[in-house]
Amino acid sequence: MADSTDEIVTTGFPPWSLLHRIVFRFFCLYWVLWLSPIWKPVAPFVATRLFHASAEAATYRQTGSGDTTLNYVHVFLSFVAALCGTAIWSVLDRRRDQYVMLHSWLRLLIRYFLAGMLMGYGYSKVFLLQFPENSLSRLGQEYGTFSPMGVVWSFMGASAAYTVFSGVAEVTGGVLLFFRRTTALGALVTFGVMTNVVALNYCYDIPVKLHSTHYLLMSAFLLAPDFHRLVNVFLLNRTAEPADFRFPAFRTGWPLWASRGVWALVVVLGVFSNGVGAYKKYAPPKPRPPLYGLYAVESETPNGWHRVAFDTPDSFTIRQRDGRLGYYEVDYDVAKQMFKVKNGNSFRWSLQDGNVLLLTWAVGGKETTIRLRRIDETLLLRTRGFHWVQEYPFNR
Repeated sequence: MADSTDEIVTTGFPPWSLLHRIVFRFFCLYWVLWLSPIWKPVAPFVATRLFHASAEAATYRQTGSGDTTLNYVHVFLSFVAALCGTAIWSVLDRRRDQYVMLHSWLRLLIRYFLAGMLMGYGYSKVFLLQFPENSLSRLGQEYGTFSPMGVVWSFMGASAAYTVFSGVAEVTGGVLLFFRRTTALGALVTFGVMTNVVALNYCYDIPVKLHSTHYLLMSAFLLAPDFHRLVNVFLLNRTAEPADFRFPAFRTGWPLWASRGVWALVVVLGVFSNGVGAYKKYAPPKPRPPLYGLYAVESETPNGWHRVAFDTPDSFTIRQRDGRLGYYEVDYDVAKQMFKVKNGNSFRWSLQDGNVLLLTWAVGGKETTIRLRRIDETLLLRTRGFHWVQEYPFNR
C-alpha cells in the first residue's frame, strides 16, 4: 500500500525545501490578497482606528497618487494577513512536499496582471500621454522652483523620442509575458525597465513607489525559477537545462479550447485594446489661441502676477511671484478682442508692436490695465535638436 503522502505530491518533481515551501506560501497569499479588492471596505476603518488617520486621508479619492495612506494600509493588511495565513497553512499542510501546480497558476495570474500594467503604462508613453511636450508655462518656470517630480516630467517631455523608446521597452516586456516560452525573457526585460522606474520614483519623490515596487518584485518572482539557469549561462559558462512548460496545461477537449480562447481574449484586451485606447486619447496638436505665447508681466498687478502663458485655445496659466500656478478656462471672442474666464472676469486685450500685450479688466468697479511682454518661445531646449558631430560638449 502506497504512503498517503504520494497522493498529494505531483509526480516527477523533486520535493521543495522547507524554506522554499514557506516562502512560496507567503508570496502566494500576499499576491492574491494585494491584487484582490477585499481590503477596500476594510482599509478606511483600519486607517482611522489603528493609525488614527484623518477623515480625508482615510477616504478614497482620485488624487493621482499611488502612495496615499489607504494604499499603505492596503499593503499593511495584505502583509499581515499573508504572514498569519502562511503560519496556518504551514501547520495544516505540513506534509505536502511541493506546490508545482499551484505555483504554475500563480505565475499565470502574475504574468497576465503584470503584462496588462506594462501595456497601460507603455502605450501612455508611446502616444505621449504621460509625458507630453513641455508647455510654455513649464518652459517659463525657474528651474529652482521645480519639484523633483516636475524635473522628471520636464526631462521626459523634452524628448519625445526617449519617451517613446521607454514606452516601447515596457510594451515589449508586457508582450513577452503573454507567452510561456518567452516569460523568462519578458521578466528580464521587465526587471530592467522597472528597476529604472523604481529608482526614478524613489529618487525624485514620484508617488507611484508602492505600485512600481510591487511590479519589480513580481518580475523578480517570475524570474526566480530560472535563476540557476541564468547563472549557468551568464556566469558559469555552463549549459542550462531546458525550462519545464508542463503546467498549467490542458491536453484535449473543451478545456484545451477554452484555455486558448481565454488566452486569446487576454492578449487582445492587453495588447490591442490598450493600444487602441491610448491611440484614441492621443490627439494632434490643438490650434493655437489668438494670444499664443509666454509673457512676462512688466507692470505691478494687484494679484502678484509674474508670468502668463497662453498655450491652448481653451485655457491659460498665471504664475504668481511666489511660484504658485493657476489654470483658468477661457472663451475667446476674437472680433471684440476679449476673453472671459470661466466663473471669473472678462478681459480686453490690445497688442502693441506684436510683442507687448495690454490686458484690461474691471476690479471692484475700477478698470485695471497691466502690461506684458512676450518672451521668445524659441528656447534652446526646443531648438537645440540632435547633432551627430560635436567638437565640444554643448552644456548650457
